[in-house]
Amino acid sequence: MASLKSIVKKIRTMNSQNTYFGATSPIEDLHDKQRKIFLRGMSKYALDLYVRKKDIKSFTKIAMSNPEDNSQEDIVDSLIKSGKVSDIISGSAVDRLSSNKKLLDDLGF
Repeated sequence: MASLKSIVKKIRTMNSQNTYFGATSPIEDLHDKQRKIFLRGMSKYALDLYVRKKDIKSFTKIAMSNPEDNSQEDIVDSLIKSGKVSDIISGSAVDRLSSNKKLLDDLGF
């Protein structure tokens, strides 16, 4: 019985909204659909911007946490000496980084 009452209530509210206008406007429906699509796209874009900004803040915090800490250089030297990694400043590695469009766009070049 409760579900029947809720259905009747919904129908009454729908009818009361349409009392002034006997027919619905297809233009308003189209406008609502376009608005929802636009807002969905904007929401995804805003989320992407937020994630990017958060990643940049996190990276900056890690990178600037202790400027005197040179442990990363010791780690790279040990990897090169052990032969696990070739020279990281080789021509091919630099060429790949310099031609990486996404990296350059993120850096603002």
